[in-house]
Amino acid sequence: MKTCRFGIIGCSRIAKSHMDAIMDAPDMELVAVCDINESRAKEYAGNGLKTYKDHREMLKYEELDIVTVATPNGLHARHAMDVIAAGRHLVVEKPLALSMKDVDNIIKAADHAGVKLAVVHQVRFNPLLRYIKELLDSGRLGKLSHASVAIRWNRDDAYFAEASWRGTKKMDGGMLLNQAIHQLDAFFLLMGPVSEIFAMTATRLRKIETEDVGGALVRFKNGTLGVIESTINVYPRNLDEGISIFAEKGTIQISGKMANQIKHWECEFPLDQNQLPSQEPFFKGHQRVFADFIEAIKEDRESYVSGKAVYDVLKYIFAMHSSARYKKPVIFREDEGGKSPVAIPAIYR
Repeated sequence: MKTCRFGIIGCSRIAKSHMDAIMDAPDMELVAVCDINESRAKEYAGNGLKTYKDHREMLKYEELDIVTVATPNGLHARHAMDVIAAGRHLVVEKPLALSMKDVDNIIKAADHAGVKLAVVHQVRFNPLLRYIKELLDSGRLGKLSHASVAIRWNRDDAYFAEASWRGTKKMDGGMLLNQAIHQLDAFFLLMGPVSEIFAMTATRLRKIETEDVGGALVRFKNGTLGVIESTINVYPRNLDEGISIFAEKGTIQISGKMANQIKHWECEFPLDQNQLPSQEPFFKGHQRVFADFIEAIKEDRESYVSGKAVYDVLKYIFAMHSSARYKKPVIFREDEGGKSPVAIPAIYR
């Protein structure tokens, strides 16, 4: 297979993981990077890569197979649409966008243009997560009682002062979208579709526009109850993160930023040790996203983390924001066409 040529829009901190993932893979080539801060772009470019200040110029003049977007969250939608308009396949750093309207528009535009779209939800490639998902789907754990997810992190005022866009409603989107999204994605992936969610959020300690703590009660369509706890206010550093599942025939707790560690396992059957991943650099998760995306292009299929695949976690997080704002649960029903669930704030019902 020929080498896949990449370009990166945005030389942010997370863009380093994009760059490392591409440059570590034999079938991927990083051709150019772009940032409105020219000195930062040149610093990232290093070994002879081309640099651009305007991403539209990069899209016009470079022969690129895939473009990744690693700009501030509030710019994802605009940059995604520009890449799609240029006819290039597209990988967007999480979150895909800061509104469901923009999410829908990006997915529709990519479909219409015949462009493949993926979002960096690298936790989904975790073999431990897939193993537990298979156990749940097979019924080996029996009837589920309830489950919980906790994200207890620290992002202090110095973190938000590093970049003016952080913590803003227009460009950041909030703690649930920016920090908690991977653990929430793993939680919803494991537990399945939601029928009802009731959330509260607050800004308690950080000098930001968005929430720094939030929680929710969830009822899944299979009747299982869920509890969400998420914060960036833990003093003085990250404490932990993880998912707990309580079922008729077992109790499982997984932990770690990539949801790849077993904290507790007590089931009617032993843990398959082959499912426990070894320690590896952070960028390897991005590399799995890119490798699957290249295969998706080659095989003309959806990526495992396509916009449609990660649609639900975005829908549920925006539902949490809506529930917290209106102080009412959000009920999910099937629309009349039998398509994807539609969130209906209870206050309007």
